[in-house]
Amino acid sequence: MMLKILSLSLLLLIRLEIPKAVATTVNSPTLTISNNVSDNQVIYVHPTQGDDQGGRGSENSPFRTITQALMLASPNSIIMLSPGTYSVESGETFPLILNNVTIQGSPRSQGHNIIIRGSGDYISPTGAGQSVTIVATSEGRLTGVTVTNPHDRGYGLWLESANLEITNNTFTRNGGSGIAVNGESQATISRNHFFHNRGNGLVVYGKGTIDVRDNTFEKTGFGISVMENGQIQLENNQIIGNRIGVILEGNAQGTLRKNVIEQSTEHGLVAIANAQVDLGTTSESGDNLFISNRGLDIRNLTDNTILAVGTQLSGDFEGSLDFGNSLVVDSGDSPIYIPVPAPENPPPLPVTTSYRVIVSVNDQQEGKIRTLYPGAFATVYSGQRVLQVGLFSNWENAQQVLEDLKELGLKEIIMLID
Repeated sequence: MMLKILSLSLLLLIRLEIPKAVATTVNSPTLTISNNVSDNQVIYVHPTQGDDQGGRGSENSPFRTITQALMLASPNSIIMLSPGTYSVESGETFPLILNNVTIQGSPRSQGHNIIIRGSGDYISPTGAGQSVTIVATSEGRLTGVTVTNPHDRGYGLWLESANLEITNNTFTRNGGSGIAVNGESQATISRNHFFHNRGNGLVVYGKGTIDVRDNTFEKTGFGISVMENGQIQLENNQIIGNRIGVILEGNAQGTLRKNVIEQSTEHGLVAIANAQVDLGTTSESGDNLFISNRGLDIRNLTDNTILAVGTQLSGDFEGSLDFGNSLVVDSGDSPIYIPVPAPENPPPLPVTTSYRVIVSVNDQQEGKIRTLYPGAFATVYSGQRVLQVGLFSNWENAQQVLEDLKELGLKEIIMLID
């Protein structure tokens, strides 16, 4: 029986067309191919117009399901998704197993109208049985899709000792977590939007080493959770309106730079057990901002001092923090400042300036801006709800954004110089 299945797969592979050049149309997502991929095989999928039985996987004769495309894909293939919903109703079998391939929808819109929704049983060698939408087991890339797992404890994307690039996606309404990282995974997670996930936006178990940059974690349970021996680098993320912004426990290690953690309904950052957190050192300023968190900005429940040079707090904290020129220990009633001798002949501190662009918009204008600037997020300025379009270290870049906003007819534009 196994030999018959293999023979059928070979016949289907022979029929698959591999175009020498990829023609783009108005309805097709933009194709971006990594430079390290050679002899690319591009497989097209359309959830309503495709055909798994008679289709060839070409642009003019697409497959109907991602499941079929994954079954026939050779290593380094690119599976291009057309707009629509990919679910059990459209013929998908979950979980989808991503193994040394790229799944691409519309990166520019972070997967708007390209939705992968479903749940299937997965037996993890490190995390037992789980309900998962997509499982990654090796190298690969996921970009430009929206992932939703409606199961009460479901995971959108599960990494099992995988080396994955996860960019420009939306993870929303997952019953458990948007992304779960397990085993000895190494992943780059950038420019994604995590929104309304019940458990976590991102959770890291095992010994994973994760680089997380330029994402938005908004109105989810815990924005980011790092457990066991996980290591995480967080840079330039917007972590807004979650129950807890970032939580580290066990032997987890976290380095945070240029993040904004605000409007948490409990605490901004929590460190438990033997977790170690770096919010900035004398040689590398943290430049993190904690603002308008309902509980504590930082709750350090470990015996370790948290380095926080260059990090700004607007609220209270608990535990031992080191801001560079003094060691601050929260005694419960009032902070105790313990002077730390300055080093001899200290190097000059760099002078940095940043430009924060915010704008007052209505619902229709907000939709247009989020399309142009997927990293834009809602915040409050002078008691008014506004949209922060970006934070720039370069004046020319900020000025270009101002001009773009003016062309949209927006008038209430504010640039804050930090």
